[in-house]
Amino acid sequence: MSVANADLEEDHSYVCKFREINEKFLSLLPKLEIYIPTVAQLNDPLEGVLTEGYAVSCNPPPVKSDVESYLQTVGIYSVSIHKQKWHGSNFLPMWASYANNHSGVCMVLKRKHLTDERFKWVKVQYVTHPHNHKNEQPQRLMPPTFTQDLFGNAQAKLSEKYDYWRHEHEFRLIAQPGSTGHQAMDQFFDLHALVFGFSAKQEEILNVLNQLPDDTKHKLMSADDVGIFQVVKPNTLFMIEPLDNLRPSLKLE
Repeated sequence: MSVANADLEEDHSYVCKFREINEKFLSLLPKLEIYIPTVAQLNDPLEGVLTEGYAVSCNPPPVKSDVESYLQTVGIYSVSIHKQKWHGSNFLPMWASYANNHSGVCMVLKRKHLTDERFKWVKVQYVTHPHNHKNEQPQRLMPPTFTQDLFGNAQAKLSEKYDYWRHEHEFRLIAQPGSTGHQAMDQFFDLHALVFGFSAKQEEILNVLNQLPDDTKHKLMSADDVGIFQVVKPNTLFMIEPLDNLRPSLKLE
């Protein structure tokens, strides 16, 4: 058993990764890497539907402790889904929670088809928490059916979360054990744009940009609908503007 790999739908081709600008993030940029943590390294990856079940026809059934132990070694790289408009200024809770209260950066990434079976895309489905909507009939959930396919079990268990996380619009890249940690970004994504929060300082923005390889800087500064932007708040609306004036300050060879 396995969860069907999420289709690379046109509406979901662009995704966003909101990050605080810190040394850990900066260290990934010179080689254009991402870091895929294991479940054990994350704070709340299992916040969701954690019911257990086993296939009746599976003989012998997998042991719950085996399923749970394996799950701790699986990798998760979480991004937020963008639809046709990729600009990152309208995910306000994400800016506040994951980008250091609007002083960080949103990486706009274009998803690629996966050819390596060690990795799978999983679109998170949000379900009603039994304590929410007390006046409504709570959604009744069937437990996932666990089989001897431990990676399939992990995908099933990591594909649902309770609806109070719905604002994250989460899409997950799931990695088999041993395929976590530092990975080349271009296995999974093209870097399409960088959008900085409205509180990000120019010194921090330049520090990020100057960590990038030169060909990436040239691409972001010259292509149409690709680039370097910052969220601005002229009145009550949030929008993004290109940072074309930074070119003279970039270190380009």
